[in-house]
Amino acid sequence: MPEIGTGLRQHSAQYVADLDPNGTWRILNAWHSSLQGFDPDEDDVPDDHEAVTLITEGAFEALVKHATAEGVLDGIKFEGVPEKVYSEAEEEIRLLKVEVESLLEASKNANGFDTAPPTPVKVDPPLSEGAQLKKQAMDNIIKIIGIDSLEG
Repeated sequence: MPEIGTGLRQHSAQYVADLDPNGTWRILNAWHSSLQGFDPDEDDVPDDHEAVTLITEGAFEALVKHATAEGVLDGIKFEGVPEKVYSEAEEEIRLLKVEVESLLEASKNANGFDTAPPTPVKVDPPLSEGAQLKKQAMDNIIKIIGIDSLEG
């Protein structure tokens, strides 16, 4: 994995990711203690090294989808994405939260509940436009990092 190793000099981030043509993500923990003395120009980090994590493209997409649904990606800003996109997405999220609260209150009143109704079974909703933009921005940034590490 020399292309990821080369990225160590150019990025101060702890994790460096690369997507290969087969759809496998290789994520290198650049701060892992086993990489002390590692020379990215001469040493190759094998896939089974303890500082490397492999994730299939499908698993990565499932992770991003779940993180988006859980709100983990809320507030994360990516370089190169206009502030307007973020503010529009944050406003959409705020409005949806208000709508959810309103619907829960209406349900409570209509059903005579003294407390909120039981939590419904969670179903992954289709991603909102804002969430899709965040996902696309994240994908593009990861691709840029991968290209940058290849060129470095």
